[in-house]
Amino acid sequence: MRMAFHLRSMTSKVAKILVVSLLTLAANPALADGASPWAKGHYAQTRLLSGQIAGETGDTQILAGVQIKLDPGWKTYWRNPGDSGLPPSFDWSGSQNLKSAKVLWPAPHRFSDSSGTSIGYTGDVVFPVEIVPDSKAEAVELKLKLDYAICKDICVPAEAKLDLRLAAGGRGSADFAKEIARHMTMVPRDGAGAPRIECAKATLKGAAPSIVVEAHFPKGTKGADLFAEAGDDIYLPPPQTAEMTGEGSVRFTIAIGDDAEAPKLKGREIKLTLVSDEGASETLWKVE
Repeated sequence: MRMAFHLRSMTSKVAKILVVSLLTLAANPALADGASPWAKGHYAQTRLLSGQIAGETGDTQILAGVQIKLDPGWKTYWRNPGDSGLPPSFDWSGSQNLKSAKVLWPAPHRFSDSSGTSIGYTGDVVFPVEIVPDSKAEAVELKLKLDYAICKDICVPAEAKLDLRLAAGGRGSADFAKEIARHMTMVPRDGAGAPRIECAKATLKGAAPSIVVEAHFPKGTKGADLFAEAGDDIYLPPPQTAEMTGEGSVRFTIAIGDDAEAPKLKGREIKLTLVSDEGASETLWKVE
């Protein structure tokens, strides 16, 4: 960014202070407004947000956020994209004073079209990121290479390179912290009021291997759904059916598909994610 100033009417000292201050704000967008500039692409734009300290658990945890804003009608993907699509990839390797960056995933939605079923987001999504610095006394220089895909009638690969400076101690923009916190409430959790798994059973033999999951949702819940993940080597599609079996109870049936894949599930931990408009939860379940 180039800046030009008329400094003749200023004293030399005042002029130097002003130039240094403005150049510092230009070089560090986080100090200016708490976010990196938008990286604009076709049908979507992305940026990094700065938050505030999330908590103290031995290491100082700082919140940041990766925001993707999509044009109307376009979608992007969850970590399990469904029948088609690619999940976002977050590469933080160029960062400085960064010990770890844990990306959290807000609860997604299911989309069905002629190409099958996909899982992801429309509109505007923020992925909260728990940041742990190497040194708590120094600023964190975040550098993110983000690869993701967006789809409407066609699918388009996209990428962005984003930079953001997080001040030492985790100080960030209160406005952006609220936006990150709002998406934190969408991240699946356990606890009172969250949907829960009541029981699960896998049938690994026979002509139609399947997994049946009984779940309970808070009263009045809408949009109840289930997503299952078995690892990168086995794809479990979204449930074929969702039957109400009682007050707030839903039975989901997942067709495993390829008979040859079913035996691989024996003894494996499956991540079950329940979503709804009233909240979401994640449970690890071991196939017996």
